[in-house]
Amino acid sequence: MPPINQCTARSYSDASRHEWKRNRQSYHNSYQAFQRSKPSQNSYYNPIAIDVQNTTSARNYEQIVVFGDSLSDTGNLSKALGGVFPPFPYFQGRFSNGPIWIDQLAPKLGLNSTQVLNFAVGGATTGRVNVGSLLAGSNLPIKLPGLLDEVDAFTALNFNGGNPKSLNKSLCVVFAGGNDFLALPPTLFQGLAMGNLKSFIGLYGAIVQSVQNVATAVTNLALQGAGTIAIANLPNLGRTPLSIQQGTSLVATAFSIGFNVVLEKTLEQLERSLRARSLNVDLVQVDLFSLGESVAKRPQEFGFTNLTDPLIKQLANNPKNPQGFFYWDDFHPTTQVHTLIADTFARSLSKPIASNVLASSIEPITALLSNGATRAIAEKLLTQAQMILPTNALKLLDPPVLALR
Repeated sequence: MPPINQCTARSYSDASRHEWKRNRQSYHNSYQAFQRSKPSQNSYYNPIAIDVQNTTSARNYEQIVVFGDSLSDTGNLSKALGGVFPPFPYFQGRFSNGPIWIDQLAPKLGLNSTQVLNFAVGGATTGRVNVGSLLAGSNLPIKLPGLLDEVDAFTALNFNGGNPKSLNKSLCVVFAGGNDFLALPPTLFQGLAMGNLKSFIGLYGAIVQSVQNVATAVTNLALQGAGTIAIANLPNLGRTPLSIQQGTSLVATAFSIGFNVVLEKTLEQLERSLRARSLNVDLVQVDLFSLGESVAKRPQEFGFTNLTDPLIKQLANNPKNPQGFFYWDDFHPTTQVHTLIADTFARSLSKPIASNVLASSIEPITALLSNGATRAIAEKLLTQAQMILPTNALKLLDPPVLALR
């Protein structure tokens, strides 16, 4: 796929801008409740050593470079397909009903749309597969990229002089993983339901491969001189309307937790290895899982009244409080949720934040263990994790990372 041009965080209509600003303050106030509910910095061990000099107040980013999937796509899939996709009432090529997190984060960092280089494409997995290509088969006019393809496209652009800005003064964002779950074969779910050991191992193998892909993307960016790389973990995919409708909610939750735990440990070791090679890069984890769990526990504090129904399916009924919906469609959140995501990115970049992934996973894990159908899944995942983490996580990574050891 050819390099994707700048400025995908493009402007939107005056009406949409006015509506967003009008609602923004209420959601900002709601987010303060989330900040107050977070544990103190010393409550949990934070394995990612963030350079205290590398904060939004101390570092002036020249640009944001984004890699990911539909949660970050601001029109790339539309351009690739040669038409508006997703169509109205989706917002300007975004998989939501309004501006998404990158549209809102850029101004927070003092940047405009021309300073956003966005490679994220809807459907991208963490590897070289795009679920859009899987669904459409050979009918697409172009091969849609995965995360590693996006990084390759940026690398080609970077080395060919197409990106004149310093990567050391750029904020790189890696935000992917949800489509890896959607790409799991149906036979795996059937095997899990039957208690098949190979299926348990297959699920964990898929998790490890996804994290390996993310680590490879991060490493390639670090080797190119990236100064700051923000890596978002997965929200609880088991809460999406799609997972609930398909009866895969518990497995989706197990996938999310497994991905996040392995990601956290892997990034811890990866950052040490990168710095051992004198690569002064900050790996900043953005904990979206804990954000989602906080909203699920106290939705009204964040301004939400509906966490289960997709807003797009209720538009014909003229819902009284559309701003209170968490989900826009079966898998993607509303613009109000994207406001919280942007705030979480900004807060994570502004100062070191203790990881809360394990603590916020306790309740979902308890739910898994209390269900006979998924108890075995959780136990197998934990057993496999103990065999690999934390000392052997780096061995799972691609040669570019192994070369750093």
